[in-house]
Amino acid sequence: MKGELISQELRGKVTVKIQDMLPHAKETEKFARAIENQIYERSRTKEEYFDLVASNICYRDISQDWQSHTFRQNVVDKL
Repeated sequence: MKGELISQELRGKVTVKIQDMLPHAKETEKFARAIENQIYERSRTKEEYFDLVASNICYRDISQDWQSHTFRQNVVDKL
């Protein structure tokens, strides 16, 4: 990822949030880590990282609301 660095602490929090979204299985933590890593690798900036996190964490519960900046910011604030 180019630009601002994302802290390992934040990446860990994101991984836990993703893990909570997955059906419980033996490999849940491994899959959550892989998903977070994909998000991290695809992000060029911190803002892009947060946008991808918000869309991936909330897509099941929200239909179009996640696209609003305010909603994304609320998700980021909760991490």
